[in-house]
Amino acid sequence: MDAKRRDRYPIVLDLPAHLETPAVLVDRDILQANIDRMQALADGSALVLRPHVKTHKSVQIARLQLAAGANGLTVSKVEEALVFIEAGLPSVTLAYPLVSAVKLDRLLGAARRCGCDLRLIVDSMAGVDLLAARAVEQGAQPGVFIKVDVGLQRCGRKPDDPLVPALAQALTDAVGLDFRGLLSHAGHVYSAVDGNAAARTAEEERLSMTALASRLRRAGYRVPEVSVGSTPTVLAARRFDGLTEIRPGNYVFMDQTPLRLGLIPPFSHCAQRSDYGGQRQRTLCHCRCRRQNPQFGSRGPRHGRDRRLWPGLGVESLGRYGSTFDGWQTFRRAWLRP
Repeated sequence: MDAKRRDRYPIVLDLPAHLETPAVLVDRDILQANIDRMQALADGSALVLRPHVKTHKSVQIARLQLAAGANGLTVSKVEEALVFIEAGLPSVTLAYPLVSAVKLDRLLGAARRCGCDLRLIVDSMAGVDLLAARAVEQGAQPGVFIKVDVGLQRCGRKPDDPLVPALAQALTDAVGLDFRGLLSHAGHVYSAVDGNAAARTAEEERLSMTALASRLRRAGYRVPEVSVGSTPTVLAARRFDGLTEIRPGNYVFMDQTPLRLGLIPPFSHCAQRSDYGGQRQRTLCHCRCRRQNPQFGSRGPRHGRDRRLWPGLGVESLGRYGSTFDGWQTFRRAWLRP
């Protein structure tokens, strides 16, 4: 099969037999191209790129992102932050509000020892008070953002919440804290039905964040940064006016979400693969759906237009613990693209 036709299908057969399965493989050329493409988008829009590393959790890949021009990294857990801080990476944002003194002490101490610019978020007065107390105790001065809920409804304050100005005041007054601005994550974009819907979500996020920043500035507060992020919204966005930073994550590998939304060409941008063993006819493979796209959940994706993987071979189901394929194609090993 010629290369052009082969690239139309998400599966490549007969990888080297010495690989143990299941195995996750990364196409280095596509990975680097994805990194460079997102950096070019940020540079062309005068934005800081601070990629989320929860997709790859790799210091090596993080260094590639920084070498391409990223200003720092974003993480979602304390343990992730500690790995990258202790590896010597210069700036880390933990994009989840902490209310644990023990965890804050570990983070603040590690950042101080390693000379890392640590950036945290808050969405409550209790969070501000605890963070201020631990920062003074640790002799630290982390940057702090107010987390804004732009629709995901996971954490953060609504843009019109009267507590937001009070949080800005508390952060401005707190000794040991540096109020950096506003931060949001439009994670609900993963339920968008197409690229236009994703673009609307991106624009709603931008308008909400910039309007809130303007209100705070008119009230006399300094709001130097307005940070947004998710791969689908960044790829779909048509304007970035008023924003200062983007935090996409899975763009390094890509997955079926931007593909489904029509934001990337089929498969040519997908850098992560899962290798698994197979047999003839109906085949159960040790290839977990969550490896391919965490957004699918435990029961796997709807097949839709992506059901056909290869001439004579289709996907029957993708699940958390195993995946089933059907068809006449016989293969010993395969490489499944996200």
